[in-house]
Amino acid sequence: MAINWNKNFKTEYDATRVVMAKNRDFLRDWQALVQDLEQLLGVNGFDAGKENSLGKLRTKITKGVSQTKITEDKGILQAVGAWVEGTTGTIGAEDKKRAASLVTEKYGCLIYQQILPTGLVNTYLHTLVQWGQSKLF
Repeated sequence: MAINWNKNFKTEYDATRVVMAKNRDFLRDWQALVQDLEQLLGVNGFDAGKENSLGKLRTKITKGVSQTKITEDKGILQAVGAWVEGTTGTIGAEDKKRAASLVTEKYGCLIYQQILPTGLVNTYLHTLVQWGQSKLF
């Protein structure tokens, strides 16, 4: 079944590219990885050369600043500078965009790669979480 890229995912993809381009808005500890994640998001789709950054993202989300195991939500909020221990409440719109971008990339993975005479073919699978579709961007 063919998926219409522009209809089903392009808005979120482009919004994520814009947010990731501002990697200095993330905590310093995250900036190098965010830069790799930005490069993964090419103009015409994912760049398989940066696919390893997805695994690094999934690992880093569950490691806190102190390198101890933490929950994914806390890791994501720490990455965007929105986690304050012992408090509850809402986070700002820009922090939400950065968090949503990390979540968007977290759910992408390279599932197929084949070298053809005409060039390399890459197939990425991306599962959009229901709450992520256009509500946080």
